[in-house]
Amino acid sequence: MEHTVDLSGLEAEATAGEAEIAAGMYADIGDVRYSCPAGGEDCEVVVAADGTATSTGGKATAANSPAYEMKETAATTKAAGTKATAIATEHMQGTDDDAGLGGTARTDADGTTTPNDATDDVYGLVISRDGDGTEIKITDPAMVGDDDPKFTQAMDLDLGDGLTKHVRKQKADADGNVEEEVVMVRTDIEAPTPVAFAKFKDAAGTETQTLNARQDGVTVSDDNVADSILVPGTDTVNLNPANATEAANILTLVKAAQFTAAGALELPFDADTAGTADKNEAAKVPGTYNGASGTYTCSNTTGTSCTVTRTVAEGKYTISAMAGGWTFKPDAGAMSDQSDYDYVHYGFWLKRTTDAMGAVTYNEVETFADASRAESSDVGAVEGTATYTGGATGVYVKNTLDENEGTIKKATAGHFTADVELTATFGQEGEDPKVAVNPTENPGRIAPNKLNTIVGTINEFLLSGGEKNSWSVTIEGDISTTDGTASGTAKGNVKNEDGSFSATFHGTPTTTTTAETRPHTKPSAVVGEFNSFFTNGSVAGAFGAQEKKE
Repeated sequence: MEHTVDLSGLEAEATAGEAEIAAGMYADIGDVRYSCPAGGEDCEVVVAADGTATSTGGKATAANSPAYEMKETAATTKAAGTKATAIATEHMQGTDDDAGLGGTARTDADGTTTPNDATDDVYGLVISRDGDGTEIKITDPAMVGDDDPKFTQAMDLDLGDGLTKHVRKQKADADGNVEEEVVMVRTDIEAPTPVAFAKFKDAAGTETQTLNARQDGVTVSDDNVADSILVPGTDTVNLNPANATEAANILTLVKAAQFTAAGALELPFDADTAGTADKNEAAKVPGTYNGASGTYTCSNTTGTSCTVTRTVAEGKYTISAMAGGWTFKPDAGAMSDQSDYDYVHYGFWLKRTTDAMGAVTYNEVETFADASRAESSDVGAVEGTATYTGGATGVYVKNTLDENEGTIKKATAGHFTADVELTATFGQEGEDPKVAVNPTENPGRIAPNKLNTIVGTINEFLLSGGEKNSWSVTIEGDISTTDGTASGTAKGNVKNEDGSFSATFHGTPTTTTTAETRPHTKPSAVVGEFNSFFTNGSVAGAFGAQEKKE
């Protein structure tokens, strides 16, 4: 794009020389085209040996020269060609070779690097969301040292809700080559929702903050803990190897200024003994539990002290253990933020190398998809159909073709987002699968050739920079009832060159087949990977979709 600049001090990639430019004319000097506006003064552009350009004419217009544009087009097309090769390679991978996040050359625990080895370390991916937005952390088990390069979240992209970009760049090697990894993740995780303290649920759907006088098998007096909870892991009954991890996780929910104030590393608190008239107010500590405001109380039945053990680093005190039987009583109306436990995530990982001259080579592309709910596994008892809607993201190569010869004039590469809608047809509806299929006598029955199939489309592709196009992918495949997976073709518009897809259902379906429960027996989500080919390009991506409720 042309831009008006003051040529004084302009750095230009040009050879030494000078050119007088008449008004309305231009001169190409190296990779830069200089122009004088029509009707204006003539310009004299002088380029020194170091490439510094100045102009005696004051202001002029500087733009890339045609030669530079041709060079850039050639470089972009060559780089896109390497991405097209990576997409084709990913398409040819079998299930056993699908490397996913981290690629095919991950470092094993023993320090060796073996492509597609079952012992390869997989990159870790953790998704969380608070009121400020989604945070995604990506870790490489082979590079956890302080000096090792880490993935950083580059930016929130305005190409679709929940899409983030993460980049890790290695130091240049002896030849000046720089290796870079890029991960893009899209998720539909929603912001936490405030709920009443006692209605908060864990990922399994269990209400873990129920207010009563008996918690985790430990009985304490109603006099002290009515409308309270026993903080899990703080009573000796609960301190055992089976729930040591749970106890450590619980401590992250405990917040109280008195517990983290400067002082001794172990703080004792006398018990507020049940049944006595003179309550021990020193045993009560204001704070929050899982974000809800309230009061902590040492409420054990033996009258012995409770303790809070801390560690300190750089002047900051952190709770490392609580013992003795602490209870927490929330204030009236206190609420906890209910996290979203039912979400999907999907995306791609790629590795690219930039050489000392700036040329880019895409070495590998891998797609991945998963969901927070467990895999559905056996779906043989599921009946009827379900529609799933969601999104997709991935990488693409788009070609500009010569209209006469059909050859590639130019190619560009980038990332995309798209919409997905899938319809899964499971088992036959009704209690008697032997009933003949007759639309007149048995309306609503499913034709046998439709059973255990999945169909749909991926469309509304939005390319890098917000570019729209008309690509559309048709999904057609079969469902494996024994493991809850699906696979088949992902057709673009290229005859006799089908792409492919693989998918997994998530969410444990109920197997009750009464009329009342039948509509609710479907898996809650489906995620997968796909690749497809078009007359002017190719794509490799992943998708995630939730069941569409009527």
